[in-house]
Amino acid sequence: SLKIPAISQYGLCESARSSCRSVSGTITVVTVRVERQLMSSQKCECGRCRPALGLPGGQGRRDARWCARCPSKPTNAVDVVNRRCECGRSQPSFGLTGEGRGHARWCIRCPSKPTDAVNVKNPRCECGPTLGPPGGGRGSAKWCKNCPNKPPDATNVANRRCVCGRAEPSLGLPWESSRGARWCAKCPDKSPLAVNVVNKRCECGRSLPSLGLPGETSREARWCAKCPTKPPLAVNVVSKKCECGRGQPSLGIEGEGRRGAKWCAKCPGKPPEAVNVVSKRCECGRG
Repeated sequence: SLKIPAISQYGLCESARSSCRSVSGTITVVTVRVERQLMSSQKCECGRCRPALGLPGGQGRRDARWCARCPSKPTNAVDVVNRRCECGRSQPSFGLTGEGRGHARWCIRCPSKPTDAVNVKNPRCECGPTLGPPGGGRGSAKWCKNCPNKPPDATNVANRRCVCGRAEPSLGLPWESSRGARWCAKCPDKSPLAVNVVNKRCECGRSLPSLGLPGETSREARWCAKCPTKPPLAVNVVSKKCECGRGQPSLGIEGEGRRGAKWCAKCPGKPPEAVNVVSKRCECGRG
């Protein structure tokens, strides 16, 4: 016969926990679920609301027993759910060097925090990091400009600059994305193949490209409508048009995907077997 473990308003007793673990993994899972349900509906000893206070040294809602207005709470009760600084003003973020997030015990304005306390929740250089490893994004910033611990190859990843140091880069090689931008328009060291990879322009430099070769995607657009160098076969790959030029295509051959749409509903050149491949309908045509 299976014995029901002893349950209180604070969860399962220690003997019940150990016995449940020794029976089988299934019982352990059930025990954890029961404890979670109890903690989610746990009330203070006065029965008013969920408890947040516990004895010093307690951690988490499991050790909370009293609410803030409970008449039976001891004088040394502290908030074990929402940790506060020793001064009681706000949540702590400072600890000693080398400690983790869980050891934070002082806030930035705490009068009792030592002079060597550092931010262990959001480690930062004292003046704010802007430098990181080459090729890294904004999130990889670790050092400031005057940090004595920064490596020689650290680069500005927060406010990226051109190789020449004049302005933000916008040019890169044709096959690169915006992250590959490393030259500005006036950089003397930019490659002859450099193109604008941040705000892509037509090859003529007038406007954003919308034309490409048939079958290409919008990412491969490289000519604008007025570009003198566009080939006769160039089509709009950003906002695709029907072969008749009237509207966007929604009809194609059965079995083809959305990319196979070639004709609009009123196109005189659409074949009889053309079906809607963009917004598929029931065979009855109603919905």
